[in-house]
Amino acid sequence: MERVSIRETLIVLVAIVVVGLVTVLVLSRDGAPPTRWRFELGAPASAGPHLDGGFVYAASEAGDVVALDAATGEPRWRATVEGTPRGLIRSDGSRIYFRTDEDQVLALDRTHGGSVWQLVLAGGVNTPLLAGSWVVLASHSGEVIALDAATGEEQWSADSGRTLRADPSLIGTGEDIVAVGDIGGRLHRFAVATGDRMGGEVVFGREFQGPPLQVADVTVIAPTPDVVAITGDREAWRTTTGEPNRVPMVARAGVLYVDASPDLVAIDLASGAVRWRYTSPAVVVTFGVGERLAVAGMHTGEVHGIDLATGERLWRYRTNESVRGAPVIDDATGLAYFAGLDGNVYAIEVGQAEE
Repeated sequence: MERVSIRETLIVLVAIVVVGLVTVLVLSRDGAPPTRWRFELGAPASAGPHLDGGFVYAASEAGDVVALDAATGEPRWRATVEGTPRGLIRSDGSRIYFRTDEDQVLALDRTHGGSVWQLVLAGGVNTPLLAGSWVVLASHSGEVIALDAATGEEQWSADSGRTLRADPSLIGTGEDIVAVGDIGGRLHRFAVATGDRMGGEVVFGREFQGPPLQVADVTVIAPTPDVVAITGDREAWRTTTGEPNRVPMVARAGVLYVDASPDLVAIDLASGAVRWRYTSPAVVVTFGVGERLAVAGMHTGEVHGIDLATGERLWRYRTNESVRGAPVIDDATGLAYFAGLDGNVYAIEVGQAEE
C-alpha cells in the first residue's frame, strides 16, 4: 500500500475547508431568519397555523389540536379529536372552528380545547366562515348552511345546485353577502341574514378553487385561469394568471397578492396590471403577507421571504418537508408562523414593520 504524503494530506484538508467556507457563504446569502421557537406536533401538520389573542392554533394529521403561546411556543392546551383537521382554522372570542377530512365541522373552546359542538355534512365540507355570531358552511354537495356559532344550531340553509369545492367568503360593502364559487365557474351569492339567493347565474371561468375577496367597493374573484375584479355588476378588469388560485388572496396598499402555483403574483388592484411575478425552482404552495414582505411556503420545505415592493427574494429558510397552511406574519412582534409535513410549528424572526 502506498503511503499518503503530508503534501497530499494538506491538499485534501484545504479542499475540505474551502468547500465548508463556500457552503457557509451560500447559506449566509440566503440570510435565513433566526428561529424563535419550534414546537413538535408529533405528526404532519394538517390545519393552521392561526394567530389570535396571543396564541397560535394548529392541528396534526393524528387529530391533535394545540394552542401555543405565540411568544414562546409553550403549549396552553392540547386536545385530540376524531378525524383529521384540515385547512384553515377560524376563531372568535370564545371558540375555534375547523373542518376535518371526515366531513365534520368542530367548535372547540378557545381557553381549554374542550368540545363545544360538532356537525357532520355528508359528502364533504369546506372551511367554516365566520359571519357575526354565525358560522357559515359550504358543502361539496352544494348546500350552504348558517349555524349559530355558540350552539351549532341551524339558522338557514340554501342549495346552490352545484358542486362547491372552494371556501366561502363575505362580500359586499357591508360584508352582508356569502359568496362561493363552484366547479363550473359560477359565483353563488346568498344574503347572510336570510340565505336568500342574490343575483343571477353568471359563468366567469372554468372552476373556482379559492374564495372571493372584498376590497372596499371591489369584489375580486379567481375563476381558473383568471383573476377578475367586479364593481357593482360590472367587470372592471380581468388578468390571466394561468393556474388555479387555491390559497386565499390578500390585498394590501392597493396591491393584490395571488397564488398562481408555481408562482406568487402581485396585481395592481386599480388596473389589473401584473406588478411582479415571483418564480423559483420550488413550487409555491402557500403564502402569507405582512406590511413589508410575503412569506411563501414551498413544496420542498423551503420558506422564502419576498419583498412586497420588488418581488425579489430577501431570504430563504429551510425545513425538512413541504410547508402546509398559510404562514401568518405578526408585524407588531416581527414573527412569522408556519407549519409543515415535518410535524413542526415554527416561529421565525422576520423583523417588525416600520412605523
